[in-house]
Amino acid sequence: MKWIKWKLSIDLDRAPYWKVLQTYFNMKYFYGNVRIFRTKNGYHFEADVPTSLEARLGLQDDPYRLWLSEIRSWVSGYLDDVTFDWKYENGKWRKREEIDEKALLNVEV
Repeated sequence: MKWIKWKLSIDLDRAPYWKVLQTYFNMKYFYGNVRIFRTKNGYHFEADVPTSLEARLGLQDDPYRLWLSEIRSWVSGYLDDVTFDWKYENGKWRKREEIDEKALLNVEV
């Protein structure tokens, strides 16, 4: 399998809040700086490290995304990790919203 540098990203849709926090704190512990995005159905987390199926599995990434990445890597020889900044749905474009740690943790300052 050929490797190109895709950032490690995790997609959590409709996940319980404890799972969102668990994924965030595990990524922060293992990879340092984590970018957080709120989406229509949940959250995306990104770290500036190369992606791997093992890391994504351990961080509870969406099983369908994992399966798609694995299939695409068999076909193309490249491991990808796709999350979209923009999506077109129901005739409208929408963008995921980057939030900070305090917003994720619901902390008032």
